[in-house]
Amino acid sequence: MLLTMAARGSSDESLTALDVATLRMILKGLEAWRATYHDHGVETICWEGFEYNIIDVETIYTASQEELAPRQAQAIRHFLVGNLREIDVAQMMGIAPTNPVGMYATDGLKRLIEMIQEGELF
Repeated sequence: MLLTMAARGSSDESLTALDVATLRMILKGLEAWRATYHDHGVETICWEGFEYNIIDVETIYTASQEELAPRQAQAIRHFLVGNLREIDVAQMMGIAPTNPVGMYATDGLKRLIEMIQEGELF
């Protein structure tokens, strides 16, 4: 296992059912969830019938920054979690503004899901 958390969340079934679209939406809302967790203690969210725990999502995000290719990590950090425009992220990454930053993020999300399904994260 690459990463483990002492206080695992209760979303094991949800994690195995995770897909790219769901993970994208969860990561796009991570900053707001962090604030809600900090201010109100909201540890779990429900999305399309599955429950996700912030501890698990933070583990996935950490893996994205430590285990993925640099461009994938940057795209996830700035484009998804940071909610910046694709063209702005491309400039931050030092690549042409026409480069598909969203595809870097999507490829990274696919890899993260593979890691979860193969038991590499949890």
